[in-house]
Amino acid sequence: LQEDNTQIRPRSEVEMQVKVQRQVESQLQKHMRHRELEANDREEARERGAATKDGRY
Repeated sequence: LQEDNTQIRPRSEVEMQVKVQRQVESQLQKHMRHRELEANDREEARERGAATKDGRY
């Protein structure tokens, strides 16, 4: 019967890996949010530009 790897590895190593994983996920979420905001800004600017060309504003 094979033992689960997580039981063999030291607890501190597992905790460290979890910590790093959470940091990476947090950074990724920030990055995605930032890109989303930039995309929104571009979309709004494009809409403003189109509205100005139409002479609505």
